[in-house]
Amino acid sequence: MLQCLVTGHPRPQVRWTKTAGSASDKFQETSVFNETLRIERIARTQGGRYYCKAENGVGVPAIKSIRVDVQYLDEPM
Repeated sequence: MLQCLVTGHPRPQVRWTKTAGSASDKFQETSVFNETLRIERIARTQGGRYYCKAENGVGVPAIKSIRVDVQYLDEPM
């Protein structure tokens, strides 16, 4: 669960995006409009850099970058 806590007046709208770790990795939802991004049943392909962008039409949008590393074990032999 990633959180982007924002304040402002008018209330900023929050948008999540992700850059792919490689050309073959795609972010399933290209954008999510919510302060909390939940990643259910995380897989190794969901690792990467996530961006939270908050804007309310006043001034410059605020952007925060969060790196997600997914650690995993190979199947036992």
